[in-house]
Amino acid sequence: MANGSKLAKQVEEVISLQVNDIVLDEEYRVRVKEDEATIEKYAELYRDNEAALKRKEKPPHQMTLIVVWYDPNRGQYVLLGGYHRLEAARRAGLVEIQVSVFSGSPDEAFAVALKDNAKHGRPMSDGDKKYAIIKAFRRYDGAKGVREIAREVGCSASYASKINGELSGKKSFATPKDTDKQLEADTPRKPDSKPTLDQVKSLDVMIAESKAYFGDRLQMLSDAVERHAYHNSMIEWFLNNNKKPCNTVFEGD
Repeated sequence: MANGSKLAKQVEEVISLQVNDIVLDEEYRVRVKEDEATIEKYAELYRDNEAALKRKEKPPHQMTLIVVWYDPNRGQYVLLGGYHRLEAARRAGLVEIQVSVFSGSPDEAFAVALKDNAKHGRPMSDGDKKYAIIKAFRRYDGAKGVREIAREVGCSASYASKINGELSGKKSFATPKDTDKQLEADTPRKPDSKPTLDQVKSLDVMIAESKAYFGDRLQMLSDAVERHAYHNSMIEWFLNNNKKPCNTVFEGD
């Protein structure tokens, strides 16, 4: 809690920046990709606000401020939170936009990026959370534990631990494209080249064996169903022809 309060206090300054002066850095991007429908929705809200300002009226929509980090080494403002809002502002024709400026270390800036995306704007998808967890474990490299990373991403500690376990032993951290591939790993793909004659023959043998195997078991199942039906008919015949109450007491009852 103390660390979170410290980070919150460091997001103090609100300034206006040229939209084109805000830098997009993949190191601080914690979503797989932006959602087109969300961008268009925000763009329409920005257009409404701009139209109201031109009429000298109060803007009807209160937009959450974009969060940037001032990187002193580069002398640039790096986007931490608000990828959808920034692109929406561009599409709406805004030249300048108000932003909250974060001051802190690169790792603290990354933590702000995680928290801002978890709390504001479009809810993070499962793919976004997985990508954010991957980046967090790679970036912190043991400096932060599972629970702290889970709090920053906005997920359960068990889920963060599961993703870390899946990534155990992998050296390169995933890029958005890598994550897309990972999420689509179970999707059937067409072979890159035609199979050889031996491969086709081998496949034919496997298919034939599978048919024989399952064919035998289907026949066994069919036989069992027939026996069950026969037994039921015998029981029904017996009950219909022996309707007198049975008073026999069997030993052991």
